[in-house]
Amino acid sequence: MEDSLEVAIARLQEKMDAHDRALVLAADEFRRRLDELNGESERLRQMQATYLPREYYEMKHGALETRVDVTEGVEVQTKGAVTDLDRRITEMAVERSRLLQANDQRHEAASTRLKDLEDFKSNLQGRMWIGGAIILIMAAAIAVAGRFIK
Repeated sequence: MEDSLEVAIARLQEKMDAHDRALVLAADEFRRRLDELNGESERLRQMQATYLPREYYEMKHGALETRVDVTEGVEVQTKGAVTDLDRRITEMAVERSRLLQANDQRHEAASTRLKDLEDFKSNLQGRMWIGGAIILIMAAAIAVAGRFIK
């Protein structure tokens, strides 16, 4: 019986040693997890330090909304002005085209009149030259005839 009591004590001692080792391993695992949680807590604190307070965000967001509304109003006005300018440019281009066409017609008419005047001048000069030549021939004929008639 003493042997079985010693065997039972030895088994109990082994179980207690195994239980102690398990407790040490569990304690180590708890420490490791706590260290991870402490690191995560610090990371969360650092991340939270970068957050904006809601009041600051809402103030800045409201200011941005106001600027966007003003910008949209300016954009609408600018589009209207651009449309008006496009219309005026188109009207001016049409008027310019009309004036150039009228100028071309006047230039064509003036060119035709100038050509007609130049033709008339040339014709008149030709007639004068012929008239002068005839007078010269007649004067020469009269002079020759006057020598023979004397």
